[in-house]
Amino acid sequence: MKKIEVYNFKVDSTKTFEEMVSAGNYDWKNVDVESGNFPLPEDFKTTELVGKFFDFGVDNRDPVKNVEEKIKVDGFRPATSTELLAFGATHPEVQKTFPIIALGTRHTAYYENATCLCLYPCSTKRVPGQRGLGVHYYAFGGREKNLHALGVKEVGVNSDLHQSPKKFPFLNLVIGLFRKKSK
Repeated sequence: MKKIEVYNFKVDSTKTFEEMVSAGNYDWKNVDVESGNFPLPEDFKTTELVGKFFDFGVDNRDPVKNVEEKIKVDGFRPATSTELLAFGATHPEVQKTFPIIALGTRHTAYYENATCLCLYPCSTKRVPGQRGLGVHYYAFGGREKNLHALGVKEVGVNSDLHQSPKKFPFLNLVIGLFRKKSK
């Protein structure tokens, strides 16, 4: 599967953490994936987002810091656990290609500030194409093959999606065509 530049999805604040996990229809789930370890933020709201992947690479000495800088430079922020769950439910095929982590919510049960929620591909010869939801120890960053962090930003009138045709030419073309048709 070819990676595309950006993905649109929506976080629904009417769902509990457990309902968001269930909506993803994962083939397996780590026992540590529960609301007690990943509590909903106090300012949790329904939000339309655009997400983009940021590759850790394999040669970085501080891969987490480097990928967080890449995310910020591109005008995104690290996805939270609820945003990763919404992404996984909306775009289930993507995680079959590479593991995706949410650096915006840190789980501290085992390693101090060093684990986060992860969507895993988990194919075997007997059962290809399975999807898993787990907790990833990310201190080693990209040492896991093809690890990516999800960066997100809200879609709105002031976002780059509406302001910069150079960054998202295809989406701006579609938005422009839609606006012309609706007039």
